[in-house]
Amino acid sequence: MIAEKPSWVRHEGMQIFSIDVQPGGLRFATGGGDHKVRIWNMKSVSTDIENDAFSQRLLATLRDHFGSVNCVRWAKHGRFVASGSDDQAILIHERKPGSGTTEFGSGEPPDIQNWKVAMTLRGHTGDVVMLLLLFFNLVLCKK
Repeated sequence: MIAEKPSWVRHEGMQIFSIDVQPGGLRFATGGGDHKVRIWNMKSVSTDIENDAFSQRLLATLRDHFGSVNCVRWAKHGRFVASGSDDQAILIHERKPGSGTTEFGSGEPPDIQNWKVAMTLRGHTGDVVMLLLLFFNLVLCKK
């Protein structure tokens, strides 16, 4: 698949290593070299909104990894998003009620959506560069 990245989809000047679209197409997630997962509004990708500075593009920035985020994957029902990192951990994130926060001193606006780590999978002996989507969907979709 070939996709053109909108200019506003970025990770603080760092590379984006992974992207995945939520089932249903409401959001997409990116993982990058800045150690963060970002949740974006898919409606903002429309060419009609490309130059609209008032559209809510970035919904949340998840700052829980300590290494580059190499992969992001949505569960098939879209409730969870998983991320794998150079910190040798897989984090399962879940949206919670209310609005999010921001990192103190970052200069970024507060998150529009509130995402929290629901589960941490540790014990990997190397960087996590791929998530087994089948395992992720079988285990977490039963919740």
